[in-house]
Amino acid sequence: MSLLAVENLHTHFVSRDLDNRIRVAHALNGVSFAVEAGEILGIVGETGAGKSLTAMSVLGLLKPPARVVGGRALFEGEDLLALPPEALNKLRGNRIALVVQSPKSSLDPLARLGTQLGRLQQAHRKISDAEAEARAVAMLEAVGIPDPRRRLRAWPHELSGGMAQRVLIAMALVNEPSLLVADEPTTGLDVSIAARILDLLRDLGTRTGAAIILITHDLGVVAETCHRVAVMHAGQLVETGSVHALFQRPLHPYTRALMRSIPRIDQDVVLEPIAGAVPSLLNAAPGCRYVERCPRRLDVCRRDKPGLASDGTGHAVACYNTGGASVAAAHG
Repeated sequence: MSLLAVENLHTHFVSRDLDNRIRVAHALNGVSFAVEAGEILGIVGETGAGKSLTAMSVLGLLKPPARVVGGRALFEGEDLLALPPEALNKLRGNRIALVVQSPKSSLDPLARLGTQLGRLQQAHRKISDAEAEARAVAMLEAVGIPDPRRRLRAWPHELSGGMAQRVLIAMALVNEPSLLVADEPTTGLDVSIAARILDLLRDLGTRTGAAIILITHDLGVVAETCHRVAVMHAGQLVETGSVHALFQRPLHPYTRALMRSIPRIDQDVVLEPIAGAVPSLLNAAPGCRYVERCPRRLDVCRRDKPGLASDGTGHAVACYNTGGASVAAAHG
C-alpha cells in the first residue's frame, strides 16, 4: 500500500460575477498519483499548473472560494479529505509536514524562533524544554543556520528571506515526518545552501523512510533529487514516470516543450519558449487542456479528455498523439 494515494482529486473555485451568476473554475480535474515510503516524487509544471493547489487540497488547507468537490487522499489507508479538523491538526506538523513558498509570512512574528520550534515539537510529543531545544539546535545546524543556539533567540523579522526559508525547512523536519510536502523549498537560497537542503531531503527519505513530494519549476532539481516525476498542466496530470524514463523519452508534447525550454551548459541549444498560456479554467473545454498550444493536436483532442495510459513500465501519458509511442494505442 502506498504511503499516500491521491485518487481522482477535483478542486473548484466557486464565485459570482457582477450579475450574481455562479462561476466555477475547475482548477484540479481528476488528479491521481501515489508516493511510496522512502520515495521522492517531483511535481513539475509552469505557474498556474496546479502544483501548489494539489498540495493544499490534499492537506486540507484550502480557503474559500476554493473547495475539494471529489476524490480521495489516502494517507496510510486513511482518507485525509474525510478527516475532521482536529484529526488533521494532529497529523500536520507531526506525521505530515509542509514547506511553503512564503517563509516570511509563515513564521509567527510575535514569537522567537526557539519558542516556535519548541512549541511545534511539544504539541505532538511529550518532551522536556531541554530536549526540544537540543533538537531545535540540531535541525537549525542541519539546514545551514550559523550559530544555531544564538538564532533560537532571534525574531522572524531579523531573518533574511533565505534564512527564513531554512528555518521553515528545519521546522518541517524537526518531528521527522512520514510525509513531507516541499513547495519550492530552495527558492531564495544560494546554490551551495540549496544543494545542502536537497541532500538533507534525500537523507530524510533514506534514513527514516519518509516520502517526499517536491513541488518545483526546476527540472534540474528533479533530475538530481527525485525518483519519479509527475508533470502537470492546467490542473491535470499529463505524464508520470521514473525520472530516467521521463528525461530519456518524454512523451507528452508539453513535457517535451518543458525540456526544450531548459538552458544547457553542455550543449549549444536555442531555447524554445512554450507557445500560448495556461488556459482559463472557467467553462473549460471537455477535451485536452493543452490542445490550443499543441503542435500535434488531433480532432479528438478537442472532444475528449485523454486519460493517463501506461506503457507497462510505469511510464504513463495522457495524450492521443505521442508521436508514434506505443502508449498512444492504449487510448483507443
